[in-house]
Amino acid sequence: MSVGYITVKSNIDTRAGSLVVELRNKLVEIQNFKYWLDAVIDADLISYGYDTTDIDRLRGTFADLDKLARIFLGDEVQATPLDFRQFAKFLTGVS
Repeated sequence: MSVGYITVKSNIDTRAGSLVVELRNKLVEIQNFKYWLDAVIDADLISYGYDTTDIDRLRGTFADLDKLARIFLGDEVQATPLDFRQFAKFLTGVS
């Protein structure tokens, strides 16, 4: 008897499909959050406890991730290399 998942077509199909759906859904969530964030003025973010550096990093992160979502959707292209983690790494605690 083997331990764990066995490699069969149905398991591969299920995993592949679920990864694509998860990615699609996360990109939609990212875009929705970015649209909300765009409507929030800096003064409100400052009143919540953010400083201007935090605000720049937050806005930069979601601008980059929104661009990644638009590339995924085929709405935009990226002609030159871009590390989409450049701002996001600050939000993960790894800078």
